[in-house]
Amino acid sequence: MNCKSYIVLVVAVVLMGCNANNKLTYSDACPQIGIVRDLAKQTIEDNGQRLFRVEIDQIRPRCSVDKQQITLVPNPQITALRRNRTVVPKAFTTYFVALANKNNKIIAKVVYPVNFEFEEYERRTYQMPTDEFTFKIPEGENAEDYSVHIGLELDEKQIAQNRNLYSRK
Repeated sequence: MNCKSYIVLVVAVVLMGCNANNKLTYSDACPQIGIVRDLAKQTIEDNGQRLFRVEIDQIRPRCSVDKQQITLVPNPQITALRRNRTVVPKAFTTYFVALANKNNKIIAKVVYPVNFEFEEYERRTYQMPTDEFTFKIPEGENAEDYSVHIGLELDEKQIAQNRNLYSRK
């Protein structure tokens, strides 16, 4: 082994050792984020006729934390499926981002609109909103003590339908 290779090897081993016991810094810690299963699906009706089915399929969150606040962009993928005979070209829903403390009590909630537009023969479309959610962290608390919940704004009837749907699976 020549001298240059030896130096590179020593530097690599030293750098590996520097990171071996490092914990996440405060700025690297983000709260857990998830979709509320009972609030992830919605049927949009008009006069009892089902027009659209909307669902939060997934989230691709981005988060940053500093000592005073959490900034989160949940990036939910929200899909709308138009029924076969529906000619209505637009659908509208709302989704929420809620922050819960370690006791799972909601302490902040923001609601965002989502609009869907369908081409003439299109049955499925999706939106991926990039709304930003910012929350101030009380002094002495950590972002890891919180959790973020995402769901659709639903009425009691729709929630009951979703729970019934999941109980059959």
